[in-house]
Amino acid sequence: MTKNILFGCAIIFAMCAPSYAQTIQEPCISNTILQENILKNPELLEEINQLEAETEIYTLNHSAGNHQKSAVKIIPVVFHIIHQYGAENISRAQCLDQLRVLNEDFRRLNADTLATNPSAGQLGYANAFNALGADCNIEFRIAKKDPNGNCTDGVNRIYSAMTAGARDNVKALISWPRNKYLNIWVVKYITGSASTTGYVVGFAQFPGGGQASTDGIVVRHDFLGNIGTAAGERGRTATHEVGHWLNLRHIWGDATCGNDQVADTPTHQDANQSNCPAFPHVTCNNGPNGDMYTNYMDYTSASCQNIFTAGQSARMNAALNSTSGSRNNLWTGTNLTATGAADTGTVVCAPKADFTPHVPVYVCAGGTVSMKDLSYRGAASSRMWYFAGGTPSTSADSIPSITYNTPGIYNISLRVTNASGQDSVTKNGVVIVMPNAATYQNPYFEGFENQTIFNTDWTVLNYEQTSSGFIRSSSAAATGQYSCKLSVLSNTLENDIDELISPSIDLTKYVSPKLHFKHAYVQTTTAAAGDNKLYVHISKDCGKTWTQLLFYSASSFSTGTASDNEFVPTATQWAEKIISAQLITYATQSNVRFKFKFTGASSGNNLYLDDIFIEGGTPASTEGIYDISNLVTDLKILPNPTNSYANISFFLNEPSTVSAQIIDAVGNTVTQKNFGKLNMGSQNINLISNSDAIAKGVYFVKIKVNNSQVTSKLVVQ
Repeated sequence: MTKNILFGCAIIFAMCAPSYAQTIQEPCISNTILQENILKNPELLEEINQLEAETEIYTLNHSAGNHQKSAVKIIPVVFHIIHQYGAENISRAQCLDQLRVLNEDFRRLNADTLATNPSAGQLGYANAFNALGADCNIEFRIAKKDPNGNCTDGVNRIYSAMTAGARDNVKALISWPRNKYLNIWVVKYITGSASTTGYVVGFAQFPGGGQASTDGIVVRHDFLGNIGTAAGERGRTATHEVGHWLNLRHIWGDATCGNDQVADTPTHQDANQSNCPAFPHVTCNNGPNGDMYTNYMDYTSASCQNIFTAGQSARMNAALNSTSGSRNNLWTGTNLTATGAADTGTVVCAPKADFTPHVPVYVCAGGTVSMKDLSYRGAASSRMWYFAGGTPSTSADSIPSITYNTPGIYNISLRVTNASGQDSVTKNGVVIVMPNAATYQNPYFEGFENQTIFNTDWTVLNYEQTSSGFIRSSSAAATGQYSCKLSVLSNTLENDIDELISPSIDLTKYVSPKLHFKHAYVQTTTAAAGDNKLYVHISKDCGKTWTQLLFYSASSFSTGTASDNEFVPTATQWAEKIISAQLITYATQSNVRFKFKFTGASSGNNLYLDDIFIEGGTPASTEGIYDISNLVTDLKILPNPTNSYANISFFLNEPSTVSAQIIDAVGNTVTQKNFGKLNMGSQNINLISNSDAIAKGVYFVKIKVNNSQVTSKLVVQ
């Protein structure tokens, strides 16, 4: 921008959050990250201050003509793909395509170099600005050696839920030395800030603007390169972010008519969003030519961008000659040899074994499970699978399908080989084969009082091992002493997924099945209403596929006031949910499972589940069920919970025969009591006493009045 380059300016806009950034879409949050880092580590200002002083001297001593004669600086690059085995797990070819784009843009070899205004086709733009375009003399090459000198294809793949809602947190998963590599983290999506709108497609760390372990750029997978998941995006997001990584500011200076510290870029009022504006786009008295809206450091679309100026090139080369951020070591001959970037030949590394499924999959006995070889780093010339309990037990296919006939939990192993070596991986318990007959019939209740039943019958899926999963806990309970708890408060993952899966249940034993469960949960004070969700699913094929019954956002299942302290519910902070209408179509299913799925744990507090049960009576064909409310009102079991005795209290609307059956949690009858024919009126009859010697636990009480019945719950402490 045609203003005097004042040394203090960089510090001013780094420290101050301009009002402009609070009102626009912010696809790049590099300046936001810089501000956050400085607030956390004010000592960074000293290094930034030194770099700006060096940059001013460098740009004064390197005119555009002299700079264009400088040697090409080659920078080794490594891609870290953070994924959950989804579309974000992009191919190496897509990473290489991004390098192609970077090299074309930074060497001014891009096909649209002479483009004027792609939207309007006006010739004035070319006459005004094309002469300012520069070959930056910077190239990028994929690394062929890792930090330990081992063979690499320059692409690492890390499974983590951090890929969804990424910030600097993903960099803790893997980071190569910044003095040897440009780290590029590829993610599913990036979390912006509460003050901005739209979605973020990338961000970078400025030289000296953060810790060594976080140095590099982060890019959404669908904006990396111009093929695969990013087809049509042109790869200019990474061009923009690498510009930041080499100390370029946004062309409008991150302030209204701000200063980007470059003399040959016109002053801009603010960012030009999306497509190219009409030429000339005059702001901040920058006529007659107006904004350089095709500059890579603007926010225009990739099809509009085509230029770095000589001044920007000099500023980037100043960063590469500075010790700030260790940029000056990257392009040395010693480092190019150490990282393999000096080798322009083809290198074939030993493969790294990997495959899906990556988390346990369920299948009924006699069903099939499909696997897929996702090995990387070096193409495998051969492979061998090993399937414990499967038919066949081995396979050399890349996508085998295996039949499992016997219920149980099974491992899968894969060995891959090429001329450079081999690698093996085993995933334990990745196939869970369930019996075709349900484990439980009428009635079904789970209060998590029994550790063995929880361990045997219920399945906990914790997709991210750095976070907590569902556990049986004595911290709180709706009834009894135990519940199922998910510790959420300490979780920093934005899109973590945790699941709790029930044993198999026969719903044909119910007239109109209803799923009841009690829960306790609160948000943190900073959470939005929709940040966290609880889903309830059902499966009729042993868990191989799931159908959503209902989901609850935090606003609809919070049971207390938001708190940033560890949430332990009181007796009044429990609520009950009942799912009924959604289960009607499953009443004919003899083998179903339920799944409780919690997502988005970064802003929630702890979740508790308890007293999960199915009710709805037994089939009329065997029990002759009628509406019991015609016969009985105000039915209660008191006291409940109890430690010695309990009575049944109710009003009988007409003389009727009454009996009660007490059933334990696994469906066994503990005791049967027949009270004979009772007169109309208030009743208070003994259900259990000390002589019954019923053990501690949770029970069903099936009360039958003539040909009608109702099931209630009794807790014995």
